[in-house]
Amino acid sequence: MTRFLTTTTAIALGMVGAAQAQTSTEVLDTYANIAQANYEDSLSVARDLETAITALIYAPSAETRQAARHTWLESRVTYQQTEVSRCP
Repeated sequence: MTRFLTTTTAIALGMVGAAQAQTSTEVLDTYANIAQANYEDSLSVARDLETAITALIYAPSAETRQAARHTWLESRVTYQQTEVSRCP
């Protein structure tokens, strides 16, 4: 009986180790996919911000200033989401 339990325990631990390795890979893949999506979103809103700032430079007015400010505030949200992905 002891030998059976030892064998069963060894098999179970081996299976858990393999499952953890796969889980770690899946977690890293998911993290990478999320980071890439965040950077793509940040790039998109950065381009929108560039357009709004260009409009403000070439046609300064209260409206273009407000549009640039609004776009900047919106861009901060996606930019801040990328900060967690940076390594020191």
